[in-house]
Amino acid sequence: MADLDPDAINTAERPGKPAGLSCPDCNGTLFEIEEGGLVRYRCRVGHAWSPESLVAQQAASLEGALWMALRSLEEKAALTGDLARRAQAAGHRLSGQTFDEASRETYQAAALVRDLIDKIARGAPRAPDAGA
Repeated sequence: MADLDPDAINTAERPGKPAGLSCPDCNGTLFEIEEGGLVRYRCRVGHAWSPESLVAQQAASLEGALWMALRSLEEKAALTGDLARRAQAAGHRLSGQTFDEASRETYQAAALVRDLIDKIARGAPRAPDAGA
């Protein structure tokens, strides 16, 4: 259903009501449209989603963002670990300790993100919100 509708860009009238969600393709506002008992979503530029396709695309986007976060954390941990070794080898004990602590904390954060990716991949249920 994710087709671009060039005419939708130029019309001031939007179908449906704001859904409070963003389009996974363009990050624009999604509008909820209910027709014949069916719900679908459409953004300002015309991307259209069934509820199922929207959930699937959101899941794919989330997984991609988590992999990017994991890569960034692991690179930061490796870099700060290398800086710790270099500082210690140069006799800069305090700098070495600071970089070493940053490296360990970043590896711990990466492990949490990796665990989250694993849980999502296995389809584990999400923990309830603290406020719920």
